[in-house]
Amino acid sequence: SYGDYPTEPTSANQEAVMNGVTEGVIKGLQAELISETKFNFHGHPGRDFRAKRMMEGNELVFSWKTLLVGRRLYQMGVATNKKDADAPDLQRFFTSFQLSN
Repeated sequence: SYGDYPTEPTSANQEAVMNGVTEGVIKGLQAELISETKFNFHGHPGRDFRAKRMMEGNELVFSWKTLLVGRRLYQMGVATNKKDADAPDLQRFFTSFQLSN
């Protein structure tokens, strides 16, 4: 999914925007952050992060990717049982994302 900010975040506040997105997702999921990696995708800042949460006796793992392109924020997220958190299909899903003009 994606959403647009009213104005493009400046390079000085992109880090704060990305931190806020991660914190907002974690809070919304009522989960605990377990890992986070910053990356750059064709010159645009991004984050990969994972969170966990117990639900009905099962540990769920949320894998998330966010990318800020101008004023547009792209998000991809997957929820799995802990045993499936490293399934090859997850990596294929996340690497399938491409920017087009």
